[in-house]
Amino acid sequence: MSKLTIEKVTDELNILINKMGNIAEAVDHYIHLKRQNNANMENVIHLLSQYVNNACNADFAEEFDLHYFCACMMSRLSKVTKKMYGDDVWEKIFGNTEVPTEVWTDWTQVERKDFALSIQKKFISATSIDDYKRALEAISRTWVSDDGSVGTTKKDVTIEDVDAFIAEWNDSIAKDLKKNHESNDAVMAEFNLDKWKVRREGSKIIAAQHPFLKDKYVSQKDSKMKRYYACRCPWARASILKGETVSPLLCHCSLGYQKQGLETFFGRHLEGRILSSVLEEYVTQCTFEVDIPEDIME
Repeated sequence: MSKLTIEKVTDELNILINKMGNIAEAVDHYIHLKRQNNANMENVIHLLSQYVNNACNADFAEEFDLHYFCACMMSRLSKVTKKMYGDDVWEKIFGNTEVPTEVWTDWTQVERKDFALSIQKKFISATSIDDYKRALEAISRTWVSDDGSVGTTKKDVTIEDVDAFIAEWNDSIAKDLKKNHESNDAVMAEFNLDKWKVRREGSKIIAAQHPFLKDKYVSQKDSKMKRYYACRCPWARASILKGETVSPLLCHCSLGYQKQGLETFFGRHLEGRILSSVLEEYVTQCTFEVDIPEDIME
C-alpha cells in the first residue's frame, strides 16, 4: 500500500466530491473506504484536516470540524456520567463500548447517529429520562469545570442586570454576524429578524440557536435540507437526511450550551426546556427557554 500523502488525499477526495456532489457525504465515504483498506485512520483524519485548510472553504471546514467536536462531546458525556451517577451506572451504559477519543474520530454521520441512539436507550434504561437530560446538559459545563458543575454562590443580580446581559448577548451575536456574513445580503436580512434575537418574556429567557451553516440555510427552500443545515448536533443531523424520527431529547446538550453563560451569570443551576427542535418534522428553528430565578423577579 502506497504511503498516504496530502497530495494523494487531495486527488482522491476531489474525485469523490465531483462524483457525489456533496462534500460531507464524500468525506464520510472516503473515511469508509480508508477503513476498509486498513489505513492508519488517525493519519487519514489528520491529512483530511490539512486538505480542509488548503481548500479555503468555510462551509467545508465547519462540516469537517464535527469529526473533532463529536469525539469531544461523547467522551465528555462518558466522563460526566461517571461523575454524576457512579461507576455502576457508567458500566451499564458505557462498559465494553468503544467511545471516540477526546480529540478525533473517524465515524461517519450515520455511525454517530446510531451510536448516540444506542447510548440514549441504555442511559434511560439504567437511570431515567430526567437523568439523561441532566447529563447531556452537563456536557457544556465541562468546558468550565471538569465535573460539569457551576458556582453555587448566588450573585447579586437585578432584573435590570438581566436585561442588560441580554442586550450585550444580542450585540455580540450581531457583531459576529457582521464579521462573518456582511457580504451576504440574504444571511444578514434573515438573522437580523427579531425571531433570532434573545429576548425576555416575563420570567423566561428565550434564545434561538442559529443554524450550523447560515448561508446554506437561507438558500434552501426544501424543509428537510433547511433543517439539516440548521442542526448543529453531530450525533443527530444524519437522521434528518435519512428521514428518520429522532427524539429532541438529544437537544438537551444544546440546551446546556444555551444555559452555560446564564448559569455563570446567575451563579447557580437554572431550569430550562426545549421549545422547538429541527429534529421535529417541518420545524426549521431550534429555540430554548430558561427560567429566571424567582428571587430576582420579586
